[in-house]
Amino acid sequence: MACTVGAYRDGSRRVGAAGSGGANEGRSGPVPPRRRYAGGGRLHEGVDIIAAEGKLLYAVVDGTITKQYWDAPGALAGNGLRVAQDDGTYFTYLHMSGFAPGIAVGTKVKAGDVIGFVGNTGSSSTPHLHFEIHPGGGAAVNPYPYMKAIDDCSNTTPQYQSSFAPA
Repeated sequence: MACTVGAYRDGSRRVGAAGSGGANEGRSGPVPPRRRYAGGGRLHEGVDIIAAEGKLLYAVVDGTITKQYWDAPGALAGNGLRVAQDDGTYFTYLHMSGFAPGIAVGTKVKAGDVIGFVGNTGSSSTPHLHFEIHPGGGAAVNPYPYMKAIDDCSNTTPQYQSSFAPA
């Protein structure tokens, strides 16, 4: 799977995964301007990464699962979770189809552990991951520069948290 990065005509950026299939083949999700409104007066404070439903999602840091969101009628976030570090910084993953075995609030994870799967839950019109970074537990920052710096899309070997050993 190859990463793609591009730009819209309006200057906003895109990042995502090629090979997602279907109507999204060769397309990627926008990294919106920091103050883009998502409807209902809400700010869209993360990045949307379009990918095929069921693709693996990985912890970006060592940390602890501190919150889980569950899809329900009217839920905007759908299924999701937070991975938090000791300094309060947390990373939010939303619109997931489900969670990896053993993932629950309190689970310790290492960077690179599989934590869940790309989905289309909540207020979503296509399978994607909505991803946010909240340094020190504060306001969200644009995650694009961090994602671009890591650029680890060539890593395709799953690694599971120590509480789960696949058969």
